[in-house]
Amino acid sequence: MKHNVATKLLFTLLIFIFSVGQLPAHGVLQLPDSDLSWKNVTVNGKKRAVFCIFRDSRDIVWLGTNSGLYFYDGVATHPVGDAGFTGTQVYSIAEKDNRLYVGSNNGLLIYDYQSGLLHESPTPTPKELRVLLAVDGDLWIGGLNGIGRLNTESGELTDYSAGLPHRSVYSLLRDSRGVIYAGTYNGVARLDSQTDTFTPVRVRVEHGDGHNTLFANCMLETADKESIIIGGEGFLFRYTPANDRWEKLMPGDDSNIKSLARGDDGHILIGTDNGVVDMDGDSIRHYRHDTRQELSLADNEIWCILTDDRHNIWAGHERGFSIASNSGALRTLKLSALAHSGEGNEIHSIYRDSRNDLWLGGTNGVIRVASGAAPDWYRHTREPKSLSHNRVRAIHEDTDGNIWLATDAGINRFDRGNGGFDMFHIVDDTGAHNSNWVYAMVESGEHFWIGSFLSGLHYVAKSKFAEGKGTIEADMSINMDTRPISLTNNLVNNIVRDKAGDIWIILFRDNAVTRYSPSTGSIERHDIFELTGEYPTGLCADRSGRVWCAFNGGTVVFDNGGKPVTVKFPPTNSDETTLALGEVGDGIWISTQSNVWNIDGRTLEAQLLPIPQKAYTAVYDDTASGKVYLGGTDEIVEVDRDIIGNPADYMTIRMVLVDKGEGHFNLSDINNGSNGMMIPYGGSVTLVVSSLDYSPESVQRYMYKLSESPTDTLGGWIVMPEGSNTISFSDLKMGRYNVLVKSIGSPSEPIAIPLRVSAPAALSWWAVTAYIIAAIGLILWIIWYMRRRNMRAISERERLNALENVERKLTFLSNISHDLKTPLSMIIGPVSLMKEKARDAESKKSLETIYDNAVRLNNMIHRTLELQHLEDTDENLLIVSVFDAVEFCRGVFEVFRENNPQKHFIFHASSQQIHIEADAVKFESVITNLLSNACKYSDEGATISCGISRHDDRVEIVVSDDGVGISEADQPLVFQRMFRSAATSALKEGTGLGLYLIKKYH
Repeated sequence: MKHNVATKLLFTLLIFIFSVGQLPAHGVLQLPDSDLSWKNVTVNGKKRAVFCIFRDSRDIVWLGTNSGLYFYDGVATHPVGDAGFTGTQVYSIAEKDNRLYVGSNNGLLIYDYQSGLLHESPTPTPKELRVLLAVDGDLWIGGLNGIGRLNTESGELTDYSAGLPHRSVYSLLRDSRGVIYAGTYNGVARLDSQTDTFTPVRVRVEHGDGHNTLFANCMLETADKESIIIGGEGFLFRYTPANDRWEKLMPGDDSNIKSLARGDDGHILIGTDNGVVDMDGDSIRHYRHDTRQELSLADNEIWCILTDDRHNIWAGHERGFSIASNSGALRTLKLSALAHSGEGNEIHSIYRDSRNDLWLGGTNGVIRVASGAAPDWYRHTREPKSLSHNRVRAIHEDTDGNIWLATDAGINRFDRGNGGFDMFHIVDDTGAHNSNWVYAMVESGEHFWIGSFLSGLHYVAKSKFAEGKGTIEADMSINMDTRPISLTNNLVNNIVRDKAGDIWIILFRDNAVTRYSPSTGSIERHDIFELTGEYPTGLCADRSGRVWCAFNGGTVVFDNGGKPVTVKFPPTNSDETTLALGEVGDGIWISTQSNVWNIDGRTLEAQLLPIPQKAYTAVYDDTASGKVYLGGTDEIVEVDRDIIGNPADYMTIRMVLVDKGEGHFNLSDINNGSNGMMIPYGGSVTLVVSSLDYSPESVQRYMYKLSESPTDTLGGWIVMPEGSNTISFSDLKMGRYNVLVKSIGSPSEPIAIPLRVSAPAALSWWAVTAYIIAAIGLILWIIWYMRRRNMRAISERERLNALENVERKLTFLSNISHDLKTPLSMIIGPVSLMKEKARDAESKKSLETIYDNAVRLNNMIHRTLELQHLEDTDENLLIVSVFDAVEFCRGVFEVFRENNPQKHFIFHASSQQIHIEADAVKFESVITNLLSNACKYSDEGATISCGISRHDDRVEIVVSDDGVGISEADQPLVFQRMFRSAATSALKEGTGLGLYLIKKYH
């Protein structure tokens, strides 16, 4: 029992000491420290454990996971290596000679920045590597199978496992003196520089079950370079090599300490299987996963922990990794932690009074944070002296130290004696305009100016509030009904007082800001809509007396002479509706629906602040603490003024990576995309841009556009949402483009990335060359064809001329022959009759001579006519005479017999004489063609016969042979003009006219 009482007293004393320690020497109230806010990131959106985190010389963060190697660009993670390395477990990463050495369960892997490829080490190494350490020209490799030293130049691997207390090596450390320590499963070993072997370090403190051995899971040299912190299962020791002293730092709580990192100001960050521990001497803070807190650690199984030079804390765990900022540049304080209440409040007004009390007013009352006391939360209740309304719109302290609150139910004055409020309503002399919804109040000497919704302005002496409460008649009122000075309406939004004592007013549903001069009693209106195209939305005055009138997208600054200057925000393609504004330093900060802007009071340049995108409804510059407070929903955000800094520090795009569809990025030059890129027609390209600012406090947003000129920066910008930095293009037309990219709100010019889309195959250079060659060939062919056609035309003309000449000659001969035919027919006919009737031999011989020569002459005339009238069927061409067909055919037959002695000829007739009436010339042509064919297509020794017989009024003449004959397929065609059978055309020459003439004349 005594022990419990003592423990409670000690605990109370520690709390008191801690509380006193929170107060600075100058007595300014500081908001209590808030827990770290963790930004949780999954690896490729999946549950993947992160075993190690490494930040290389290029400021790229690498992640060793249970599913391969990844890198993180501040927004998203990207896999490295082909599919063969997907299942690789990566436990350690080291950088050396423009390479990354990766220790994994499959041995040593190497990532080459130049090639962008991950491959196995050319030197065979043991499997199950757990830790790597780069020292000068060597790489120390530790794992479950011992430790070795790899010479990265020669590739020689030397085993150093001898002398270790256990072969399983989990940690390596080189201290400031150059001594290498190896932490194993069963103790720590130190490399002896003289023997070049490891020797165990004796543990001089008991732990666990009392054995003097330990599982050295991780090691860290202290900031003073004097000691080494060693963490393992359930213990944390400090080992000092100078005196071989061991000291237990933290009592064992069965937590497995897996990683150590040095934090700011001597803090030691400890990663355990139960969250992250922040140890500062005897002070310990514990960060664990809390399902009620969105910004708590995502998982308690901490595999690795890392700190960087930007005061970021990295913790790798089973669900990815988490980042917290310990810089103090920006921290969020939840009202639930500040006021120890689950009540909510949207903060619209923040004020620090002369007693260093901090007032936070909003939609659910007002909170007063005083030094040395728990926060007070004042709300409207039925109790006397309670706040008249929970909606607090403005807070003001007068020159007498009184705190005034403008609410939706009049004015409230804080009574410090009893902690209550005195309520007042101000009315004009008619009683018609009552200041119920008070939006603003300013002090002017011994008077207040009070602006209210529906009631305009009231001017009232402070002395009238001495009674403590009630309704007070204003000394003067200005509204839309007053004359000669009036307002356009009674809906007062805000009022401020400038350095000259003039009152500036903005009204709801009005396009101007009104300036009232009490000294002259005049009103001057400045049309904001005419200046900017927007309506006034906010009003404040800075320390130099200038008045700032905000509009959606910027602000108008009025100097002490009333001259306006318009300042517009750089384009962001986001909602810039004004929520709050306030003086900060020499300028002002403006909070909009999407951003927070700083307007420099000297240069009047607008700069986007790297603050998370939230709807901040209050801006207050706390000169006492040097912080700027932003009021939000259920929270206060404390911002260091130094966050303004140089925009180049956090807005410069430092990495542009290109993926042309290969599935990986080339990290040899992290700005290689800026040098330009070319993709094939129909291909795609992906760009990843980053400022490499990993702080969870800063928010980077980018915008881009595709243009033909790098100077085309007007319009057409595509704003990428928060948390996105990937730009993709596909199906672009051939040509040259420029991808313009910049950080939103950055005053710097956008970076221009040249992009060339090559021509399709049909328009490539070789295709165009082929087209040109084909066109030249076509032109040459056309020239050749035209020349040939012209030559043919000339030849045709010459042929036609020749034919015309022949035709004329034939016509002349035909005409002569035709003229000779009639008298000749008059000779042949009678001579043939006289020949047959002649009895005298001499007369008959003379007649036969006459007849034969007449027939010969007739034959020549017919041949001449046939040249002209070969196709003519006119019967007038026939010269008919009566003759003996038997004798005629025998005469022709005997001629062929004499000319073909090698063949057998047989002639027979049914009668001695058969007289017919026919054209002797054509009849002879028929018989001659038949016998000629028979002889031509018959072999030697063949028999050729000719027979003639009478059948009533017809005479049948048959010529036969035993030659090659005519096939059945050719028989229908033999009488066609110019036809020759394929079977005989190769054997004998001919014209194909013989049988055609036979059929024509028969």
